Amino acid sequence: MNEKKYVKEVGRHLHCSKEKRREIERQLTGDIGAALECGETLEEILERMGTAKNVAEEFNANFTEEDKKDEKTKKSTARLIFDIVIMICVAAMVIAACINGGNALKKHFQKKDNIKQEASGGQKKEESKNSGDASQKAGQPQVEELKENDADFSRENVQNETKRLIECFCNEEYEQMFDSGSGNFKKAFGGSYNESVWKSAKEQIHTDWGAFVSYGNVYMSKIEQDGRAYVMVQMNAAYENVSVTYTITLDEEMKLDGFYVK
Repeated sequence: MNEKKYVKEVGRHLHCSKEKRREIERQLTGDIGAALECGETLEEILERMGTAKNVAEEFNANFTEEDKKDEKTKKSTARLIFDIVIMICVAAMVIAACINGGNALKKHFQKKDNIKQEASGGQKKEESKNSGDASQKAGQPQVEELKENDADFSRENVQNETKRLIECFCNEEYEQMFDSGSGNFKKAFGGSYNESVWKSAKEQIHTDWGAFVSYGNVYMSKIEQDGRAYVMVQMNAAYENVSVTYTITLDEEMKLDGFYVK
């Protein structure tokens, strides 16, 4: 199945407005395109994402009533595929606190690192007969699904910390989140806490989220680079008036190293 057919097949199983369906199809197309640019093959991408029907069912399970009825495009999209595309290719998982003239970041927190990395010229590749995988270029992150018996991270601890951070964000306990951040994370904010940045970012997603309803699926990926290990978690949360996808990165000390919300 090619990219276009896959995206259309997902759309065919969505139970939402026509405009919402088109929005999701555009985002899926963009995500797949970004993954291809990061070096994944289409076969690997589709295998990671799962069948078109399963992807659509995850969207359907988290649609609000407005998603199903409203023909207008909403700012927030329930994107439940494991979109590790943007963040797996960066050198350090940090948030970019983009403030322009005192205004908070546009619509959501954005990464400030370039998603494309190139190895130094002349770097020779090594072949592994056991794995059959092509060797990694110098500095390129190694990414895999977080295993139950991982030596660096406990899946239970990671999930609990992720939920705690999400609850802090929803309850506007932003300073607690900032204090939980790594050195890189705090540096991205200029080293000091600024409540207006966090509050504005949340309001730009939706001014009234409503009460929390439920969490969706949880995806965890371990990233190793330059002797450092990170875990990236993507979790969807449904509220009365909006569905939100969180992508949170933690370092080996369980410090918040990246926060992306849409």
